[in-house]
Amino acid sequence: EGRTAYLGPRAGAVDYFSRLGYSCPEGFNPADFYIYTLAVNPIAKDASKAQIKTITDAYVQQEIEEGVQDRPVPVASEEVTNAVQDLGRQHGESILTQLRVVGKRTFLLTSRNPIIIYTSAPTNIITSLIIGLVFLQTGCDENIPDRVQGVAGSMFLIITLAAFGGIGNIVQTVPVERPVFLRDYDN
Repeated sequence: EGRTAYLGPRAGAVDYFSRLGYSCPEGFNPADFYIYTLAVNPIAKDASKAQIKTITDAYVQQEIEEGVQDRPVPVASEEVTNAVQDLGRQHGESILTQLRVVGKRTFLLTSRNPIIIYTSAPTNIITSLIIGLVFLQTGCDENIPDRVQGVAGSMFLIITLAAFGGIGNIVQTVPVERPVFLRDYDN
């Protein structure tokens, strides 16, 4: 416990672990993969500890081969230390910050998943055409109450579809993101 498994640039970590036989699956967050790989599994403690020992021993062997065993350890500046301590004192972020982060994450998830884009665009076009055809002649009747009722009905339908359309994307995202949430929550 407390041994170094890798020390180097972030970009080199994937290749390093791949050379050791621990390739990060495509689409998997590398940081989560390393934590999963280097964590002791309570169900298979002995196998997990053996795996961790293999990885840390490989790092020590690499250090010996490269002759950097006595490399000086960088010391954090006082400014960095104070910033880290300030982060620890914070008890939560403002609602605007939370909304910004969640909105950015949702945008990234949506933009990375072309299926959502390819299915939502035609669905919105077809729905718009159907609403347009249903209310095509609204407002042309000579009977004023019928016109008001038709316009009010069309506005209600448009607003309802706009509101629930956004909720539909969120509802579709929750089942996909649930395993990530549970894994992070359990750790």
